[in-house]
Amino acid sequence: LPEKLVNDWLAKNSVYAEPCYLLAIGKAACAMASVAINRLTVEKALVITKHGHDLAIKGCQVLTADHPVAGQQ
Repeated sequence: LPEKLVNDWLAKNSVYAEPCYLLAIGKAACAMASVAINRLTVEKALVITKHGHDLAIKGCQVLTADHPVAGQQ
């Protein structure tokens, strides 16, 4: 579902400038970022997501963090 929402939004709206920077944060961030990277010309991309929700995305730095309470990682 997050992938479809991002895809639909990008299809209906124009991006102001490309190449662009991409920042995605949250549990669905990897899924949404992968769609955006495939549709846009992205210069740099950073995703921050919950441990266990990370995916390898070409051209994107993916960081994981504790959620919802910060831990020692």
